[in-house]
Amino acid sequence: MTYSGTVKNGVVVLDSPTGLKDGARVRAEPEAEQASRPGDPAALLAADVKWVGELEEVDQLLVEVQQMRNQGVENTPPVG
Repeated sequence: MTYSGTVKNGVVVLDSPTGLKDGARVRAEPEAEQASRPGDPAALLAADVKWVGELEEVDQLLVEVQQMRNQGVENTPPVG
């Protein structure tokens, strides 16, 4: 079961009651937009980023990314 909440003054405050008993052990993880690396697709989706430009540019970018993956190129630093 997953519960959502917000950190306030260093304490996780859940959005709704859980029925968990006092002393129950839990694990808290930041949501994707806070836990990810810059440029991580999950962070971009969470940030609701919009592409400005021609859609053909997106298609070409996807082709180039797939070619890099096929060549085993991963974790390269950004250019520019």
